[in-house]
Parts: sequence; structure tokens; C-alpha cells
Amino acid sequence: MGGRLDSSPAWFSWIGACAALRLLRELDPIQVEQHCLGLANQLVERAGDLGFRPVVEGNLSHIVVLQTDQAEALSNRLLEKGVRATALGDRIRFGFHYFNDDQDVQRLIAALSG
Repeated sequence: MGGRLDSSPAWFSWIGACAALRLLRELDPIQVEQHCLGLANQLVERAGDLGFRPVVEGNLSHIVVLQTDQAEALSNRLLEKGVRATALGDRIRFGFHYFNDDQDVQRLIAALSG
């Protein structure tokens, strides 16, 4: 016999999940989408000025994938600057979320600039 009730409950994660769900319920989904798409659009425009082109043209997404022959090195340089990106062969991927802001895009562009 054993295994039942022999571990502590996950109280702290429950408290955090409850707080997160309350916050999410208060956010306007359209405003969240517009915010994220606006940041992605800024990146596409400003990265284009540096010679980077998005892999996919057309409808914007909160995910931006740029073509580069230095994806891995660029990803490492971005990480040193506090910017997370995913290197995918000859591409680098960025995802924007509601907690991101214009300063994040500026930091990203500065890191892409060298």
C-alpha cells in the first residue's frame, strides 16, 4: 500500500495559475492581438532596412521569421543582448507576446545591427 497523499500539493502553482487566469480574463483579446502584430510589423519594417527579409510575406503574425545565413551566430549575439530567438538553419524566428514592448524591438534591432 502506498503512494496516496504522500506528496505535498502544488499550492504555489495553483495560486500562480489563478492569478494568471484572472489577468488573462481582464485583457481585451483584440487589443492584445493588435499590440503583438504592431511589434511584429515594426520588426519587419526595421529589419528590412538592415537587409533582412521575412520568409513569409503577406498577413502579419506575431511570429516573424527572417532569412539569414548567420542564424546560429546571430541567435547567440541576440541572447547576449537579452533577446531570445530561435535559429532554424538559415532562418531566425522571433515571437511577440503581450508583455513585449517597443523597447524590446529597439533592443532587437540594435542587436541585428551589430
